[in-house]
Amino acid sequence: MLPSSETNSQSIKDSQTKLDRFLVCGLGSLGQHCVAVLKEYGAIVNAIDREQPQNLQVSNLSSLLEQLLIGDCRQSSILEQANISQCRTVLLVTGNERVNIEAAFAARLLNPQVRLVVRSDKQNLNELLSQTLGNFIAFEPNQISASGFAVAALGDDNLGYFQLEERQFRVVKRQIKMSDNWGNKWRIYELNTLYRRVLNHANDSSPLPK
Repeated sequence: MLPSSETNSQSIKDSQTKLDRFLVCGLGSLGQHCVAVLKEYGAIVNAIDREQPQNLQVSNLSSLLEQLLIGDCRQSSILEQANISQCRTVLLVTGNERVNIEAAFAARLLNPQVRLVVRSDKQNLNELLSQTLGNFIAFEPNQISASGFAVAALGDDNLGYFQLEERQFRVVKRQIKMSDNWGNKWRIYELNTLYRRVLNHANDSSPLPK
């Protein structure tokens, strides 16, 4: 397994993750910034909110969205209009935790494979929901930024992120297979570029450090 750090622009080129359609439910401050960060990763983003966003913290929000639906994200008909079946991830980041959780169940029924990233600070409940729904992760909004929510939406290979001056980096875990372009290197340091640095490497029999 190989963790590395990459800037947004290079991550689009190097990522093995297919960036399909993403759905953001709730366009408050957190939701708006999640949309902006996802667009930096080259994603197609749809959104649902109960009303047309009034307090725009991302001035060009409308141009970043492929589609904006006004309605209740807990309703199956609204989720279907937002193309839930084609979504890789749904970010449920409204200011109401009950709405987020109810919408998570509705989304799971309509798309058994979709990744669910939920705004919630109910740790015990979140652990139970993770076991019940699968492919589910929840964060407290005061412990992680919009960038953290967006990185979590990209998939389990993303271990985290950090900011260095004005540049956003993400930390990813990647398994190199024989057919991988990265597998055609004789030395680990050859994987390093201006946009990527190897933080640690291990063979199949060695556990990754915590």
